Amino acid sequence: MTQSMSRAMPLDEVIDRLAANDLVEGILIIGSAGRRALSPGSDYDLLVVLREQPLPVRTVITQIDGREAEIFFTTGAALDRIESTGRPVPNDSDDEILVHWIGTGQVVYDPLGCLSRAQQVFRSRNWVLLADETQRYATWFKLNNELRQILRLACGDDPFDHLAANLKLCNALHDLFVGYFLLRRIPWHGHKLALRYLAAQDPETLALWQALLAEPDLAQRIPRFVELARRTLAPVGTILDDAEVGVQFEPGTRVTANLLAAGNRFWDELLEGAYRAPWAGSGGEPWEPSTLASMS
Repeated sequence: MTQSMSRAMPLDEVIDRLAANDLVEGILIIGSAGRRALSPGSDYDLLVVLREQPLPVRTVITQIDGREAEIFFTTGAALDRIESTGRPVPNDSDDEILVHWIGTGQVVYDPLGCLSRAQQVFRSRNWVLLADETQRYATWFKLNNELRQILRLACGDDPFDHLAANLKLCNALHDLFVGYFLLRRIPWHGHKLALRYLAAQDPETLALWQALLAEPDLAQRIPRFVELARRTLAPVGTILDDAEVGVQFEPGTRVTANLLAAGNRFWDELLEGAYRAPWAGSGGEPWEPSTLASMS
């Protein structure tokens, strides 16, 4: 570990020093500073485009002018690869993050014009594939599973179970918050923009989040968490009750209505000794949210 040279440097000086390096092909200011919405609590975020990657460095965390700073690195070849396909990129991928940063960032160094060209291309149409039904189903299952585990631990008298419930709840809160946007096919661009979206479009849900995060008592946090889970899952289904079975499929499995129905029968048929393979049917179309809701 070394002391950061940039800690006392103004942002402009850091950019000038980077631009003077032959390895650097372009620089964007991204995040709140790139949107010219810098607040006292904001950090600096830069995307630095390199001619080539001499080391497998992805991110540097440091300070610039006394502010926290994250410096992200990519290459011109990586941008060319995304642009040349002409196809939208998955919403949960590294490529999507690059497309978003370039589309919304402020170009501050671009001697070859490659960043300006890429910015024009990525702003010209939608380049993001929002969550498909398989991703939405996987999110529905994961949130239900986390909820069940938290409720199980919270309902007893063991103080270590309660501590574990609180720890699991802390982990599940992030999944639940991000899940709200994924299930509604709303692009995810960070917590602050997500909170501003809720303030404008769904203030009741934001108020529930504020109440949950301010509540120290586990017994009071649980019902608020359950209500937030119910609201989050509403576009695709409901919360599983104790008597219902949830099914998780192997990663990458395309979830269809027929597969979902077969999965829901799988456990009972194993117990009955009469398991019938799901591929015996004709299966094919993706499951619809109404299908999942009717089975929940």
